[in-house]
Amino acid sequence: MAMRTKTTASTHSRYRARQPSNFALADVLADFAAAYRLLDSGQLANHVGQMVAVLRGEVVGAGPDGVSLRARISKSRRVSPERIAIIRVFDETTVYG
Repeated sequence: MAMRTKTTASTHSRYRARQPSNFALADVLADFAAAYRLLDSGQLANHVGQMVAVLRGEVVGAGPDGVSLRARISKSRRVSPERIAIIRVFDETTVYG
């Protein structure tokens, strides 16, 4: 005889929380492409040493910590945290020295 597990409201809410967000991966990839275009063109030079968040092709925030940046932008823009493209802007002299 198979055992049945008790399903509770909290079980369902945890399950819903793990469901994929409603956005297209292509949109996130397009934002990563936009972020690297901005980086290559020098438009992110004032953010050296920071994480930069890009959403819908534009810079929407920057900060030293990608996790808190993602949470802040997600909340302020009302988008899924996974929807935001975040890159670190390095000082090229440090990287290529």
